[in-house]
Amino acid sequence: MVFVKRPSPGRIELKNLADEDATIWSAFQQLQTYKQQIGSLFHYNEILVVSDGGNARIGSLTANQEWFKVWRSIDGETEAPKTALELDVLIKGVFEPAAFSHCCNTSSSLKKTRIAMPE
Repeated sequence: MVFVKRPSPGRIELKNLADEDATIWSAFQQLQTYKQQIGSLFHYNEILVVSDGGNARIGSLTANQEWFKVWRSIDGETEAPKTALELDVLIKGVFEPAAFSHCCNTSSSLKKTRIAMPE
């Protein structure tokens, strides 16, 4: 969960890099299970991240697996080196406070949700 002084707009499902059976897609499946079993956990989520500790993908709450994509920039302008861990680039590029706020504030579903959110 990512905390920003309000209900969590981001969730990261991180699998064990040392476990050969743990993949970004098993992390994706785990999020689908959570959505079915405890849907209220995702009420305010805008950003979902799946990772096996090295590889990582980012998507929205309603995105199918094919829409979870690699985040390629830390500063939003230049592409990170190909040798950089995808998770590292994603965390630094998305969850830097100003970038994260921008991602959340430009999301249409958060704009709709904000009406119902207590201040």
